[in-house]
Amino acid sequence: MIIGKPYKQKFLSNWRQWLKVTLHGYNYGNIMANELAGLYHYDEKSVSHLRSKYLKHGIKDFLIALLFKQTKNHFDNELINADAQNTQTIHFLMEDDGRDDYKRQCRFVLDQLSDYRVKVYTVNKFGKGAKQFNVASFLSKCRLLLNIARAVKLSNAFEHDTRKKNLFVLTKCLHYHDILTYVEQNKLLVDAKLLIVFADMKECGSMMVQAARKLNIKTATLQHAIYLKRKDNEFSHSVINYLNSQADYVLGWGESVLPVYQDNVANPRQQVLLSGTSDATYSIDKFYQQENDVKADHGCFSVFFSGQTLRMSNMKMLAIAEEVANKKGFKYKVLMHPSNKPEDYSFDQCTGLAEALKGSAHISMLINSSDFCICHNTTVYFTVMLKHKPCFRFKDEVFVDYGGLDDIFSDGEGLLKKVNSVSGDKQIEKIEQILIRHFGESGFSYKQSIRQILADAV
Repeated sequence: MIIGKPYKQKFLSNWRQWLKVTLHGYNYGNIMANELAGLYHYDEKSVSHLRSKYLKHGIKDFLIALLFKQTKNHFDNELINADAQNTQTIHFLMEDDGRDDYKRQCRFVLDQLSDYRVKVYTVNKFGKGAKQFNVASFLSKCRLLLNIARAVKLSNAFEHDTRKKNLFVLTKCLHYHDILTYVEQNKLLVDAKLLIVFADMKECGSMMVQAARKLNIKTATLQHAIYLKRKDNEFSHSVINYLNSQADYVLGWGESVLPVYQDNVANPRQQVLLSGTSDATYSIDKFYQQENDVKADHGCFSVFFSGQTLRMSNMKMLAIAEEVANKKGFKYKVLMHPSNKPEDYSFDQCTGLAEALKGSAHISMLINSSDFCICHNTTVYFTVMLKHKPCFRFKDEVFVDYGGLDDIFSDGEGLLKKVNSVSGDKQIEKIEQILIRHFGESGFSYKQSIRQILADAV
């Protein structure tokens, strides 16, 4: 897994070339940023006997994508609030990762748009449609490939499995070409006054924002996690959250996001409207609810993993959890990130492990049943704060400090010292200010921000 400065050099040098690839008014560097950002974490040697197998499949998929145009329905849509008195129509593109926490964020914002007619789009990943040869589509795709060949040095784009990865990327481009054709030919956005997307830095969000821009439609993207500018040693996939943001407006959470978008060279027109968190879990009002004052005397603690790009950090944290559990006579539970793969972790060898779970629905239960929690780079740290429970953060060479309390450790001894020194002082005021800075004040709302955008659009 490549991360930090080596990752920055690999990803940025290649992505800058891709940003020169355009066709029919669309920038494929913006569309492909998420795909490329993921690949460069894994630009390492793969298992040699699998390469030829994957290469054959890659060639087949590439030729099918080049020769045939996909005719399936790429987006399902539903009109909600059809009887709203305000006749302005807002278009809203849902998340496409299938994550329950992301779906909740989308629904939270949609609930605040009840005054408007809203056309909600869901990416149709699994729908089937006919593939047919189309001369105009074929020639257009050939032109796209030619533009890529002129702008991108494909021969040295990757250090390992270059042909396989290039075929994957090129095939994706041809697929996105079909989606863009579908959006334009079906005039999906023709009646939109405003387009809101869950994530404009990802493929479908980028395509829809660019399509709206061609029609002079205002665009906005949600903030879906805590964003911080990354230093060289922290550089990872998540930098595209701000480096590849293309919408006119960012519907941000709290003040901590403002410095991230200052002097956005890629999109100097972009404005940040503070709207509060889109995840009700992090509402500052919850901090004062008595039900969150959970007692601690369970002989158990919880470990919250970070995303798959931080697999090595998760493994180190797991080893520390095992050490501390054995020394204190505790058991511990693990909550995996949605992107984690259980087979990457030797859970069967962990004698102190009570349970390994996956899914955000388990978060509250784990916090409530724990004496304390440990984590690395994850927003769950603040969820634990809301529950008035101690949470300690593991610091390694790729740790990102979101700002918090004196709760950082680097090894088992350090964690034991933190755990043993926990006092009854919950530092209420300091925690309150941290939460407000990241998640916004109680007076912030999406309804207010949307009203401002539509007024600007007049």
